Amino acid sequence: MASMMGPVHAMFNHLMVYAAQCDCLYQDDTGVKILSLISDNKHTHPTRKGMYTSGFIAEGEHKVVLYFSGRAHAGENFDSLIAHRQASKDPVIRMADALSATSKHEAPVIEAIAQGSAGVAKRMDARERPSVTLMPFVVSGVY
Repeated sequence: MASMMGPVHAMFNHLMVYAAQCDCLYQDDTGVKILSLISDNKHTHPTRKGMYTSGFIAEGEHKVVLYFSGRAHAGENFDSLIAHRQASKDPVIRMADALSATSKHEAPVIEAIAQGSAGVAKRMDARERPSVTLMPFVVSGVY
């Protein structure tokens, strides 16, 4: 099994680099229980005890779905993903919830609340408005 990890890890890294170049990234996370981290919480008392699974859908020429599980939340995983983005690329459109922990990334990003504004953000020219948060005027129609 260990002999398979090298090629799988290389493929995952390639998919991360590809996803970072895509025009639009959808992200979300949820809590998860990871047995090894639960054991760490009991024995080593880490500063951060939370556990998350973050999911990303990257839309480009091909659609790529990536999952990360561990102590990092979606914003931190977004930061490590977007670190692979070429500097010459336009800002990414990031569809995410409105949590303050979503990201600490300083690069220009167009953010949108996924519920209700996906179509608006897709039609927006990222070069014209490099750092914008889109909020739907009426969210109640979604529910």
